[in-house]
Amino acid sequence: ARKDDNSGAKTSRDLTRLNEPDSLAGSRDSDSEPLSQRAVSKLQRKGQLKIQGGENVQERKSKQSVESASVHARQKLLNEQLKQAQEELAAAQASKDKLCGEIGALKQTKEHQAKELDKYRLDLQASRESQAAMTKKMEALRESTWTTKQQYIRSLASRIKTSVLVLEQLDATNGTSFSAQLAGKCHEWEQRKPNKRKREKQQTPSEDSKPEHTGRPAEHEPQHSMLAIVSGLPPKHAVPPIAHNPEPSSKTHDANQCEHLEEDQDKNKRTIEELQKEVANVNSEYSALNDKYKVLVHDHSEALADSKKSAQDIKAKQAKIEELTEMLEISRSKQHDTHSDDSATKDEDKSDLEGRLKVLEENLAQMNGYADQLEMVIAQCPSCTIKLQNESTQDSITNRAE
Repeated sequence: ARKDDNSGAKTSRDLTRLNEPDSLAGSRDSDSEPLSQRAVSKLQRKGQLKIQGGENVQERKSKQSVESASVHARQKLLNEQLKQAQEELAAAQASKDKLCGEIGALKQTKEHQAKELDKYRLDLQASRESQAAMTKKMEALRESTWTTKQQYIRSLASRIKTSVLVLEQLDATNGTSFSAQLAGKCHEWEQRKPNKRKREKQQTPSEDSKPEHTGRPAEHEPQHSMLAIVSGLPPKHAVPPIAHNPEPSSKTHDANQCEHLEEDQDKNKRTIEELQKEVANVNSEYSALNDKYKVLVHDHSEALADSKKSAQDIKAKQAKIEELTEMLEISRSKQHDTHSDDSATKDEDKSDLEGRLKVLEENLAQMNGYADQLEMVIAQCPSCTIKLQNESTQDSITNRAE
């Protein structure tokens, strides 16, 4: 630019020189006129060229300024776009971190719920095993009650038969005197304990619905039943009294009769003692059977309590399982995962549990029926043993059929 300015100044000076007055031009020699014209033309050409060069330089400067301004504008625009892109990238990174945190939290909750589901499945399996053990225990208890019932009925029938045979033999040997003596003793025993019999009669209708306390009032029933059998023998077994000769032939005959009577009395005393021992044995066996029955009733009550407790545990676990399934369904809906196999298996398990609970309820109802039947057997009189044996055989046949 400085060079262009210097060239422009030189051209202006040359033009001033060319425009000098004619006085200065006249003083020059006439020989130098053609040379000066040539020089002037050259100088004019040079000036024109220099002017054109200056104009080109100005155009270049203007172009450069325009280009630099456009470059600066583009640079500012690019910087703004870069800042905006950086801000968007930072926001995207923050949202990505937030989403990663949420995904991690969802994974942790999913793992925790899976662990809880495994735990509850183990608890459910344990409850199923305990329920199966309870069903086995109930079956064993039912079998044991059935066997004890049969044993009690058989032992009671055998004892009654033996006592009846012994009493028939005594009546056949001693006549009606022994039956009269036993009837008197029975009357005395009944007079000694009237209150107890009244209490037994009052307690028997009230205790039909309570199998736990049926053994107490029935402890003295074998004695009364035996005495009733002894006193209530049919007249066909009675032997007519021995016809004694009102007029003995001699004193020896009377002495022999007295000895025979004493021997008969001794025999009767011995038989009475034996019968008392047998009655005591029957009472002891009855008390043992009653204790067994109480133990069975206690086991039955424990089994009922365990079954109720297991049913409550199963209900609570089912409620927890339902809550966990709902939570899993919500989390899976958030993650767009749908699984229907678990719900199907849980419905099947629930139906299986309901079926097993129904089976347990039926078994408990059968056990209650057996207990009521055993109570009736204990409360009834010994004269109904044949009928009870027939009913027991029918029950055994029906149980086997079931």
